[in-house]
Amino acid sequence: MEANNPNQNNCPLPHYEDYETNILGCILKDGTLIDQVKAELNPRDFYTTSHQVIFRYMLDMDKQNIPIDELSLMEALREKGELEVVGGFSYLAYLRETATSDANIGYHIKKVKEAATRRHLLEKIEELKKAIEKNADKEVIRELQYQISIVETSTSLSIKPISIQELEDSPPVESLWGDILHQS
Repeated sequence: MEANNPNQNNCPLPHYEDYETNILGCILKDGTLIDQVKAELNPRDFYTTSHQVIFRYMLDMDKQNIPIDELSLMEALREKGELEVVGGFSYLAYLRETATSDANIGYHIKKVKEAATRRHLLEKIEELKKAIEKNADKEVIRELQYQISIVETSTSLSIKPISIQELEDSPPVESLWGDILHQS
């Protein structure tokens, strides 16, 4: 499946495709699991574009009180011309057939969310790097630093949000990113 990879180095971004497929497959087996999953994840948390689309449709179906199973999902995707975008009915059947027990779905949700948080953090860091390389003004740099600091993190990531005062008291960005600024 196609990955949603904004990484400029063409290195794979953090993700857990097996957990993603299991989460989606478990929802297809038991549509009531959507409540547990939607409480923690949003479509952007999924790494592959097809998984993002599938989950978005599942959320839409849930809002409309349409039962979530592979046939109703297939119908919804087909009506909007997106069935083939996600891999067709065979991929939906694959998700359902390969789904393991939902006993550990909470753990799988946690791992997918952690990977999504890391990807979001990497995206913000890349924005900061580009701003520094383009000699952006101090306020732009500080805003990006602030955005990085407020990325919601799970307990396994130890990034603590910092206040504007802490940002103002921190060393200048040039000293933190000297290696980037002095590259030839």
